[in-house]
Amino acid sequence: MAFNKLPIELNKEIASYIETDEGLCIFRLICHGTYNALDGDHYSFWRQRFHERFDPIDRPFASPAEYKDLYQARRECLKRGAIFVYGNTRAETKCLNIIKDLIKEAHPMLYMPDEGGMPTSKNLEAIHSFILSTNLVTDIFRPHRKSAKLSGLLATIQLVCHHWCIDARFGTEILQFPTSQKMAYESLVNYPIFAGTDKQKVNVEYVLHIMNFFRYHMVREHENTLFEPMETLWALERPHPWNRKLKDGSYKLGIHWRGTYAYLDRNEIKALRADKDENNIYADHNVDQPDRAIQTLHLQFPSKHLPVWPPLFEKYLQSLPKPITPVKTRAQHRSKSPAIDGDPRSIYFNGDGYDDEDFYSAGWLNPLPRQNDIPGWQRMTMMKFFFDAQGRPDEEALWAYEGVVLPGGQIMIGRWWSPDDTALTSKNMYSGPFVFWNVDRSVYGIPERPGELLGPDPDAPDSDSEHETLYAL
Repeated sequence: MAFNKLPIELNKEIASYIETDEGLCIFRLICHGTYNALDGDHYSFWRQRFHERFDPIDRPFASPAEYKDLYQARRECLKRGAIFVYGNTRAETKCLNIIKDLIKEAHPMLYMPDEGGMPTSKNLEAIHSFILSTNLVTDIFRPHRKSAKLSGLLATIQLVCHHWCIDARFGTEILQFPTSQKMAYESLVNYPIFAGTDKQKVNVEYVLHIMNFFRYHMVREHENTLFEPMETLWALERPHPWNRKLKDGSYKLGIHWRGTYAYLDRNEIKALRADKDENNIYADHNVDQPDRAIQTLHLQFPSKHLPVWPPLFEKYLQSLPKPITPVKTRAQHRSKSPAIDGDPRSIYFNGDGYDDEDFYSAGWLNPLPRQNDIPGWQRMTMMKFFFDAQGRPDEEALWAYEGVVLPGGQIMIGRWWSPDDTALTSKNMYSGPFVFWNVDRSVYGIPERPGELLGPDPDAPDSDSEHETLYAL
């Protein structure tokens, strides 16, 4: 064969122009020369092929052959996919673990933004193509038997891929909306977002219901709720994927945010919670006002002063983590509390925004351990308030927010409630869902070079900018 007479470097060069994996298989079987071009020379071809399709991997490989094995495993999964129901079949589990690795190893800042101005990544592009060809984000909460249990990893990945879910191009048929609506208005007592005395484990299935609730309003035009307001936003003002590699620990968020919330009247919430027929749908408010459904929020992370955090705010939000020292017995060799890698500090923020009128806010970010092995989660607590005539927070007009910052720091989603002395212990808490998404790129523009970060750097050390504001609480 003519290929046997060619140097290995030339055969490798020829193979590099073969786009399909099927074509590579055929080329590899032609003769010894083509076989050695792919599997010889310490598998250098597969290392190059891997980096052409996926982002770099931080961990070292035990042998060069791992590039070939991992490349083929990923490509097979991304091509064949799976039918996602509960996330527990062998095919589902295999695909979910590969998607999880692609999420963890994505390096968006290594590449230029895509045509829409969003940071791109080979891993994110692979996930995007996979989503287009499967039901991973379109069939959230498929009807299932009561005995069936939803995989935590499936719910986690669907939550992390929120920015693809909130797009009418991925389908407008929202499953189980009546259930998601009921869950979105549930009380903290019945459905806490964070489990455990140290609030370290996210109830991802519950948060996924809140996301499914907002997705319903954002992608269904005939509901006359959030579809029109979302369509009028610029591309850079819409929810988008993370723009840096995911990391453990605490980190600052961006400055500029858009968001929305929904509410029902108190008697409607009482009726909804008592309703045994989960096929009933109630008319959500605020989201039904297209001209004012989207609110703004601007965050600041003061460094010049110690944070001022009123005891009343802490009473309702329980923002400051308390050190937990487990009582050990002879049978206990280590704490069962999940470890948090990275920066363990709590980060204080304050801010302001507009929602029919100007409001102010103050809150905390607390790092969370990995959820289903995906890093980058934070607990967000925030008090939304207004000043009275004396320039003090009006204690009769407080709104408490507790939610989760999704990996990458681009989305905050959770529950708001009206704080009072019984709110944290009563099943009659007046509450509802909220979501915020970062829009810094709509303000700072698009980077001109790979790796360039426009706007605030969340990893930068604290500064003493004269523009920082600390509200006298």
